[in-house]
Amino acid sequence: MADDKNHWSQKYLDDLNNKIKSQSQNQKQNEPVKSQAQSKPVDKNEKRQENKPPFHKKDKFRKDHRPGKFSKDKDRFKSQKPEPKKEIKNQPPPKPVQPRRVAGGVITSIDHDRVTVLSGNQEFTCELKDNFKGKIFVGDRVQIAIVSNDRAALDRLEPRQNHMSAPFGKDQKQDTILAANVNQILIVLSVKEPMLRTDWLDAHLVVCEKKGFKPILCVTKIDLAEDNQFIEQMEVYKRIGYRIIYISTSANIGVQELRPVLKGKTTLLTGHTGVGKTALFQALTQSQKIFTVAGFDEEESVETPEMMPDEYIETKTVRAVKFEGGYLIDSPGIREYEIRGIPKTDLKKYFREFRNVNSLCAHPQCQHADDEGCKIRDVIASGLIAEDRYQNYLRLMESL
Repeated sequence: MADDKNHWSQKYLDDLNNKIKSQSQNQKQNEPVKSQAQSKPVDKNEKRQENKPPFHKKDKFRKDHRPGKFSKDKDRFKSQKPEPKKEIKNQPPPKPVQPRRVAGGVITSIDHDRVTVLSGNQEFTCELKDNFKGKIFVGDRVQIAIVSNDRAALDRLEPRQNHMSAPFGKDQKQDTILAANVNQILIVLSVKEPMLRTDWLDAHLVVCEKKGFKPILCVTKIDLAEDNQFIEQMEVYKRIGYRIIYISTSANIGVQELRPVLKGKTTLLTGHTGVGKTALFQALTQSQKIFTVAGFDEEESVETPEMMPDEYIETKTVRAVKFEGGYLIDSPGIREYEIRGIPKTDLKKYFREFRNVNSLCAHPQCQHADDEGCKIRDVIASGLIAEDRYQNYLRLMESL
């Protein structure tokens, strides 16, 4: 009985195995044949791309505006060539670019934030921008870009040959530049009202000598001279080589004789307040125009046709006028003239009559001020040096 039972169990297991094998063979026969490419092992990177999570659900509402991308699916079928520009009918042709007109000129006045430039025979008004403020003065040569018939823009400042400056106030650390590119200085004096101050004149002459300017002494109101005392004072300066011209604008004396002296030169008129400097400027140029220059008092004088030429006309301005092939520049009156920037040892160089005294003194570096062996007193006694000039020299020496 035991053997029969084992025989049936073994038979059952064999039948079950045969049935499983039969099913597996039928399944293999039904499967499609794999190609060589399909049977190739899959790369890990490809698996990563297949397993890459999809875009966030919000991304489908966003438009990709990157170059070369399409905002819509239908745009994928459009050509990526740029669309031709639409032509507008009756479109006017573009205006040609006008070449910039650049011309040279001379600064004739500075009025706060405006500058007047004379180019040829035409005046142009230019805006004084920050990059030029405090850097240009009357008489400067500039290049301008012409905008219209009477307006231009400052383009460039030409190199300056020289300048004449003067102190305007004791509190000022630096002198104020009166004018640039000057050839000669016309120092205007008066016989009276105000009286001649030789200390003021000698200080002015020292500055002219130091800067190399040619000074010319112009004496106004000569018709008011009552004796020869003033003429004798001026003879001191004539003997040492200064040119002197006597005029009267009210009596029309000497004004026309002054014109050849100014011809073809840039001349700066300077003088003590009230000597008739501006009246002389008007008589020569027939000018009544007043400007204000930055850096001076803003108060302006009022001129009327009823004023006599020799009456007191105070100007607070620097202005230039084209005159006889050159320029004539008027400037404010100077009440006090203090020389600056000259060493005491150099002061004697700028007194013309002192130049030959050094060879007489015991020491070549003699300052002619109580120096041992100085011979200047002997020269004064001989009349070659005026006592008044020597006293002014000592005063200037103390002020330095």
